[in-house]
Amino acid sequence: MSHSIVIPVGTFSFFIHANIENIYETTDPATPLDIIFVTSRDVEPHIQKHLDLAVKKYREVRVLNAPFNSGSNHLELLDWAIRQPLNQWMMTQHADVFWEKEGWLPAVEKEMNKDRAAICPPNYQFTFNGNRMPIIGDTFGAYRRKPIIKKDWSFQWNHYSDESVSEKARALIDSGKLKRISGKGYTKGDFLDGSVVMSLEMIAEDPNMIKTVKVDGMNHLLAFFRICDSIKWNSIAGTLDISIPFLQEFGGCTKELWIDAIARYSFLTSLIFDKSEVKNPLPWSLLEKISKDGGINLNGGSSVCEWVAKYSKVKPEDTIGMDTLGIKKINFTNKEYNF
Repeated sequence: MSHSIVIPVGTFSFFIHANIENIYETTDPATPLDIIFVTSRDVEPHIQKHLDLAVKKYREVRVLNAPFNSGSNHLELLDWAIRQPLNQWMMTQHADVFWEKEGWLPAVEKEMNKDRAAICPPNYQFTFNGNRMPIIGDTFGAYRRKPIIKKDWSFQWNHYSDESVSEKARALIDSGKLKRISGKGYTKGDFLDGSVVMSLEMIAEDPNMIKTVKVDGMNHLLAFFRICDSIKWNSIAGTLDISIPFLQEFGGCTKELWIDAIARYSFLTSLIFDKSEVKNPLPWSLLEKISKDGGINLNGGSSVCEWVAKYSKVKPEDTIGMDTLGIKKINFTNKEYNF
């Protein structure tokens, strides 16, 4: 077996069983699998319970428990995991990524060879000597462990500086040979999102180290965990303070895509997930009211969730359902709603 599929674990047990079942559904039964869930040192009891059940049920599933707590920074977990005894290639997959059909795994496997360090979906964000170059990412991708460990490359976000980017990569950037596809270069202090530094280093080392491959049927619940982390619920005051905007472009998403992302989070955490695990709610009943009053279409988000929901093991009475949770006010960064 040449690869290990590594999935960082969050706070929702739904994804553990959903990821496993989805991978099994969309891969050939004869294909050998090594599915690894990576966790922080301290694991919440409800997550540990479902991890134990998964390991007991599926012989291809195992768990790596990091010796530190990463909080919501899953990139630290990936940096640690790739340096553990895995197979030659580490395939990263966000817990909120699902596959609608077979073919994704063979498409990546056939591109694995010793001359490459990363295989990723096409997402062109750089140019090198006038040629478009892709950015690698941890949402989904395959990484050959040996060169990454040898070069001590990292998935972690950073800022552009002499310490975070090698002299070789900085020389290409400063000369204008390697730059963003917009034509803009980098200056000291610029924020570099997760995996951007590794992308720049690979391009500087050898552009052929990165191979793009089209994988059909990938369904990503966009920004699911970012939305979760943005919500602060005051159950006593009956308020939700949400540190992201609504009804506008955000985070590289169009207005419509961002509405869909928020709708997906609300639908799943209200109608599919165990309510005891939802600490940062956005009740579907209230989002529906907002949408009806404002003529907002939530179908793009909810239709995807109805497909993903087939993996749920939770009874309807154990979900939030259409309960408003006593919430009287929702504050986005740009909108305020009172109920």
